[in-house]
Amino acid sequence: MARKTGQLNPRQQRFVQAYLIAPNGAQSAITAGYSPKTAKQQASRLLTDVNVCNAISEAESRMARKNGVDHEYLIKGYKRIADEGSDVKASDQLHAMDSLGKHLGFFKADNEQAAPVIQVAQAVDLEDRIKSLEKKGGSA
Repeated sequence: MARKTGQLNPRQQRFVQAYLIAPNGAQSAITAGYSPKTAKQQASRLLTDVNVCNAISEAESRMARKNGVDHEYLIKGYKRIADEGSDVKASDQLHAMDSLGKHLGFFKADNEQAAPVIQVAQAVDLEDRIKSLEKKGGSA
């Protein structure tokens, strides 16, 4: 029986649950029943699967709402720490809030790295320039 679009198979569901507890892709893959030998590759594949990503995102949002944690909560916490002292070191509180924000996926968009883009024309020009210099006996 074919699954509907958006539905996860049991192993994918276990991966999502494990990833929500400890967001480590390879370890979550192992916990979900994937081979330790291929866990990193499976985690990479799973974390680019639209249905798996949607399930993680939806679960993170539910957890945040259930616990009253949102961006406003974090901002108010940072402001409170910045405005007044407390018995707990501010660095410890900031670390806890930062960890909470990361765990709930609040900073994912901020941390996505753009892949380096090499202009084809520039790369071709560079290769031609190197060949030209080599013919002349120069160096790049």
